[in-house]
Formats: sequence, C-alpha cells, structure tokens
Amino acid sequence: MKKTLSVLCAAAILCGMSLPAFAADSDKEARQAFRESIAAQKQQIKDNRAGLKALSESNKELRAAIKEIIRASKSGETPNLTEEQLQQVQALRQEIKDVRASYGDTKGMIKEILTANKENIKDMDYDATIAALEEAANIQDTRLDKKTDVQNLLDEISDILN
Repeated sequence: MKKTLSVLCAAAILCGMSLPAFAADSDKEARQAFRESIAAQKQQIKDNRAGLKALSESNKELRAAIKEIIRASKSGETPNLTEEQLQQVQALRQEIKDVRASYGDTKGMIKEILTANKENIKDMDYDATIAALEEAANIQDTRLDKKTDVQNLLDEISDILN
C-alpha cells in the first residue's frame, strides 16, 4: 500500500511539473503563430510608409524646381511668365493647399494607432490587432492618394511654367 501510494504521489508530481512546460511551449507557439498571421498587414504598413516617404521627397523636389523657375522669372534670368500662366499657377497652388488640408488632420494618427495596438499584440487579441492594422493601412492609403494628387498638381504647374 505504501509503495502504491508513493508511486501515485511521484506520478502526480511529475504530471504537475510537465504541464507548465507544455503550456509554455504551447504559449510560445501560439504567440509565434499570431505574429506570423499579422506579418502581412505589418509589411503592408511598412511598404505604405516607404511609398509615402518617396512621394514626399518627390513632391519636395518638384516644389523646389517650381520655386527656382518662378525666382528666375522674377529676376529676369528667364522670360517673364504671362498673366495667364500666373493665374493658372495660383489656382493650382490653391488646389494643392486644399488637398493638403484634407489629409493634414490624419498626421500622427497612424503612430497613435500602432502604439495603442502594442497592447493588443501583447494580449494576442487577434481581432483588435487586425482591425487596428487595417485602420492604419486605410489612413496610409488615403494619404498616398492625396499625396499622389498633390504630385499631379505639381506636375501640372511644372508643365505650365516650362
């Protein structure tokens, strides 16, 4: 009887120690699977960020080129611009201001969303994490569209001035 009782106690102790070890492995595996499942959305956000950065740089270069053309025209280095050209440029510049104002209020929102989303990732809340990543991606898509619109308007201005 004592041997049976001691064998049962030993078996119970071994089972009690092995379950947390399996749970830890299972938790690591679940966390890894969760991270892999959201990797595509995170990559899309990184790609969008790179696209936004490239568009911003391109727009910056276009604005600098336009300023140089206008400066050269005012200083007499190149032929003066006609009144019609100046009116067209002014109208397009106003459109650019309007477009930039329409997406200006989203500045910083993506960072806030992604910072708040870290807790969802930590808690492995799949639905909340996906929703937050999709919201950030949608904001980025809107900003990409608007910055593309600005670039097209800058191209129009450049065409008018050349």
